[in-house]
Amino acid sequence: MLSHTRRSVRCRSAWRSASSSSSSFAPTKGGSAKHAQKLRPERKRPCHTQSNCRRSAGPSPAAAPAAPARLFFLDRIRVALTILVVIHHCAVTYSDVPLWYYHLAGRPGSGVPLDLLLLVNQAFFMGMFFLISGFFVPGSYERKGPKAFLRDRLLRLGAPLVAFYFVLSPIATIAGGLAARQSLGGSWWEVYLNTIGAGPLWFAEALIAFTAGYAIWRQVSKNSAVRTEKTTEPLTYAKVGLFVVVLGVVT
Repeated sequence: MLSHTRRSVRCRSAWRSASSSSSSFAPTKGGSAKHAQKLRPERKRPCHTQSNCRRSAGPSPAAAPAAPARLFFLDRIRVALTILVVIHHCAVTYSDVPLWYYHLAGRPGSGVPLDLLLLVNQAFFMGMFFLISGFFVPGSYERKGPKAFLRDRLLRLGAPLVAFYFVLSPIATIAGGLAARQSLGGSWWEVYLNTIGAGPLWFAEALIAFTAGYAIWRQVSKNSAVRTEKTTEPLTYAKVGLFVVVLGVVT
């Protein structure tokens, strides 16, 4: 009986201490809710998405600049333009314009449709290539800096240009002359000097010149007077069409 009484007293005292400790977390009339909130242990919210987890973890100390999103519609345009390049040079071979390494003349008048194709195609497809290339130039310059930008462009454009200029161009020219049974004339050294050239890689020469000009302009304009921001309205279809017509007439 005495032991049962002692156990009941211990249970009552334990219940009172637990109730008093739990009541200390609850705000009273004279107390502060903020104080009670501080005493409660903070529960971590689960990260439902990877982006939330990254934000909760904080920024990485050595985070690299985010790469620009790939514009797939420009990739499709470049693929279409590349197909036009192949068709263009195939048409030159059988047209009335003997400006290719190998030319096969057909019956009189048979090359007129191909001549019209070359006329229309030449008016825009290389200009589109230059436009797309120039679209990515400012962003590449900002990410890499002037030195790395020029080094990358010279490597990507200059190496194929040099290889074609001194190796592939003589091979293609001599092979075309032999296939057409034309006399090469002179010694092999003279033939080699007469057959080196940029050929269809003239656009690489132009891109190198444009790239160097842009880098020089950025360096010069950096030290010029402070430039004011100008708000420009987007071009309309009428203005773009007028520019295309004027450019086609002038060039």
